[in-house]
Amino acid sequence: TTDLFQIREPERQGITALDGTGLIAAQSTGRATWVLVPAPEAAPTAPRQHFVSGTLRYRQEGVLITIPLEQAMITVLPSPRLVVQYFHQRDVHSDDPFTDEIEPAEPFSLGMLIHNEGFGVARNFRITSGQPTIVDNQKGLLVNFEIIATEVAGVGLTPSLTANFGDLLPGDRKVGRWLLKSSLQGLFIDYRAAFEHVD
Repeated sequence: TTDLFQIREPERQGITALDGTGLIAAQSTGRATWVLVPAPEAAPTAPRQHFVSGTLRYRQEGVLITIPLEQAMITVLPSPRLVVQYFHQRDVHSDDPFTDEIEPAEPFSLGMLIHNEGFGVARNFRITSGQPTIVDNQKGLLVNFEIIATEVAGVGLTPSLTANFGDLLPGDRKVGRWLLKSSLQGLFIDYRAAFEHVD
């Protein structure tokens, strides 16, 4: 099942290489450590056992020695499969810089629905984002944004675009919501987020 795993480059200590050209100095120890990252197919719906093995080869005084390594059993857990949908309010109501009157800023919403469609737990899932970015400001006007509320699953958090959703069990859905204010009116036209599996 090797093709169901990503095998990362090994970390070496006391050995110069692992491709057959490596040397271990006399009276010393060599060590190599591999990290195996399973693909979702390694345990699609339930924990699955795999066996890891290999072969150690080296030359000593011109003699090639080959030692098969004993199999070690590992248990791979199913992976989460996260689907993220976001919803945002297009019109941002605030002060119109082209009128003398100062119009009040109205909060605008950014919402997010996260669904774990996989069979594994997404542990300590969080979204971290920077401040809103102005993509078109032809007049070069000064604009300030304020995050006035952050909410996850109906619970208020410290106002921030970083939100911790906690663990998402298989089939779980959680909703996050942010309320923001802008010092000038405009349009909220896009939102992008990225998340990754942390091994």
